[in-house]
Amino acid sequence: MRLFASATAAILALTFAAATPALAEFYGDVTRTFGDGKLGVEGAYTNLSRPVEFDGGGSDDLDYTELSAVISRGVGGQGQLMGRLGTVSIDTGGADEDGFGLGVGYRHTFGAGTDLPKGAFARFALVNAGDIQFTQIDVGFGVSHALEKNLRVYGGGLVSQLSGDVDTGFGKADFSEKHEIGLFGGGIFQLDQSLGIGFEIHALFENGFVLLLEMAL
Repeated sequence: MRLFASATAAILALTFAAATPALAEFYGDVTRTFGDGKLGVEGAYTNLSRPVEFDGGGSDDLDYTELSAVISRGVGGQGQLMGRLGTVSIDTGGADEDGFGLGVGYRHTFGAGTDLPKGAFARFALVNAGDIQFTQIDVGFGVSHALEKNLRVYGGGLVSQLSGDVDTGFGKADFSEKHEIGLFGGGIFQLDQSLGIGFEIHALFENGFVLLLEMAL
């Protein structure tokens, strides 16, 4: 990690990095539906770097990896209710710090069965980790296209807002993401009707890659 411009910002960053869980996200094919009343599981290994800034001044890049899973239930044929659990390991320049986070969300598919289905999603996450508390809201859209019978590609954009506070020992300081607008894209190879594997990349609001697994139950 690069040095902060001020000692105050350095204190904030060290406290933040030592306790922050589940910042990493994956989005997947937001046009994917598992069917009304049916369950689906999407899992991911995530390796990302996200810029963070503090109201009191200073910013840094947080480097982290995450294992996470989303359990979805089909609603009305085109909708998916989602619940998310993730464990994350953050590189602080010394020993890695571990944590977890929970989230809920909804996504909806438009034009299913066409050559270019579209989808939209909204997600909410709540994290409480020692001296740090924050909420995160993601709202976005995406499209997908089948290149071959067993291969589809997807992409989309989103607005991701994060706000919270950290107790530095000298009082609480507010923090937020440095960039709110992001892009994501990837591909899914369908091994059979119920199981697929894939790869995803993120840009603008964060940089890195995601390895994906999706399964219809």
